[in-house]
Amino acid sequence: MGKEKNFGTKINSNGFSKNPENINRKGRPVSIRQNLKDMLENEGELRVDPENVISVNKDGSVSIKLPKTDAITYKLMDWAINGNGNESIKAIQIMLEQIDGKPNKTIDVNERLEIPLIDIPITRWVE
Repeated sequence: MGKEKNFGTKINSNGFSKNPENINRKGRPVSIRQNLKDMLENEGELRVDPENVISVNKDGSVSIKLPKTDAITYKLMDWAINGNGNESIKAIQIMLEQIDGKPNKTIDVNERLEIPLIDIPITRWVE
């Protein structure tokens, strides 16, 4: 652990008693990765909390307010489902990399590389 003199007035305190505004009372925000997992597990079914519903329209559609991470997740899903070939493939690739991680690439660093020597003639300047 660090030296005690480096902690100054914060030694033996967790910091929250002096700075209660630093407490994140809602907990850690949900990541886009977790949103993707949840959406794929729920087969596209969406549950919206009542405080995020803006209005229910006459035609039965609903206007909702989404957090940024949810909006990004739904846009990515929209690209994967409705995008043209390249957009769709890229969106699916991004989702797979977020859920499963990028595939490992192995590189052989023990391979020997032969570099041929070139004979360079010595030249002298003549005055």
